[in-house]
Amino acid sequence: MFDEIINLYKQNKFIEANNICKKIIKKELNFDELLIISSIKLKIKDINLAIKFAQKAVHKQPNNPLGYNNLAICLKESESYDSAIKNYNKAIRINSNLYQVYNNLGLLYKKIHKLDDAIVNFKKCLDLNPNFYQAHTNLGFVYYEKKFYKKAKFYFNIASDLNPNDFLAKYNLSLILLEFGKFNEGWNYYEFRKKCYPKLNKQFSFGKIWTGKENLEKKKILIYVEQGIGDIIQFSRYIILLSKLNCHIFFQVRNNLKYLFEKFSIISKISQIIDEKEQIPKFDYYCSLLSLPYLLNQNNKNIIKPSPHIFIPNKDIKWSNILNYKKLKIGICCNAKSTDKISRSFNIFYFKEIYNLKNIQLVSLEKNSNYKKIFPKILEFENLDSVEAFEDTTSIICNLDLVISCDTSIAHLAGGLGKKTLLLLNYKSDWRWGVKGKNTLLYPSFELFRNRKMNEWKYSFDKILNYLKKNYNVNCN
Repeated sequence: MFDEIINLYKQNKFIEANNICKKIIKKELNFDELLIISSIKLKIKDINLAIKFAQKAVHKQPNNPLGYNNLAICLKESESYDSAIKNYNKAIRINSNLYQVYNNLGLLYKKIHKLDDAIVNFKKCLDLNPNFYQAHTNLGFVYYEKKFYKKAKFYFNIASDLNPNDFLAKYNLSLILLEFGKFNEGWNYYEFRKKCYPKLNKQFSFGKIWTGKENLEKKKILIYVEQGIGDIIQFSRYIILLSKLNCHIFFQVRNNLKYLFEKFSIISKISQIIDEKEQIPKFDYYCSLLSLPYLLNQNNKNIIKPSPHIFIPNKDIKWSNILNYKKLKIGICCNAKSTDKISRSFNIFYFKEIYNLKNIQLVSLEKNSNYKKIFPKILEFENLDSVEAFEDTTSIICNLDLVISCDTSIAHLAGGLGKKTLLLLNYKSDWRWGVKGKNTLLYPSFELFRNRKMNEWKYSFDKILNYLKKNYNVNCN
């Protein structure tokens, strides 16, 4: 029975493996059995039980480093980072030649953005096993995060040489190329994301994948979305270019985003917007939204036109009445709801000096922000966008003078609407904002404020404060 569990685990059939595990859990289990069950529980996101079985394995063999390594992996997933680090170090003290443990510890330090510690551990891993291509890829990405681009490319290329099927190294290389505006080559490498994350490759019962070579004249093509809402807003503009191929376009969006693209469907000549729960009309071809720049041969000369490209059906009179202030109305967003939250978000306290300016009215663009405890005069709204995604937020933004935001979907929405936006970026920001400069081709209404050091938000907020004083009729109270 245990051999069957291992075979299912190797086939990535974790739910089936877990069902068999339930039959043997009450038995006396040995060290290896406890570890594999812990790993299965982790794969199905039953993290508490994964930790429990890993702890039993450690108790069973307290001098076996693999138990501590497994327990650390589980603790990392539960965001118990300090405990995870302690258990990785216990594994290393028992056996300092386990290169995989150094790699795992490096990944944890990368996750919590202790990049120098990550580098130390990835290098220790490579000292023990120079051919471990995954550590080369991981080390390259840490150098990318530190903006050491030459070193990053060096390690990505080593990883690719060691393993031509290391698609993650190739995908990471695309981020450098795109960040430096080398779009012809960058979009090509960006396609490797699909090999890194197979879930991005949707399957349909009919139609063929469009490779960019097939003639779309009078053909029907489905464009499906992937990744976050910001990506969907940014890349949707390429549908306008696709429509010039004289094809019928079906745009499949997330279940709650149809409202946002209602008027966009008119200017982009989309035949039908479909949410993921609706039945899809038959089509000839399909492709991912984020593959359009590559398939349409977009480069740095024609990458991202036009803007604005998001329009709401009508400007809600309700919000124009609520926001009928003679003050400078500034919408704010401090928190990124993404895997990059640590590096993109900042504390509301940084707005203190802006809040104290005369003729300023701050408006929270976040759901359930609860900022009134800190800034009593800030405007917050309950049940924001309770019917349709961004239905209220788009109307609010249209009635504002300015938006100040971190790098998140709210910023993309403001940019898509053509609203003046001051975007705060950490020292290392996303590839789409380029390496330097205060402007971006993505959204002409943006001004970028870049931190000089990682998480040095005060520097950027001081710059924004001076910008407001210089360009608007505001002064200190």
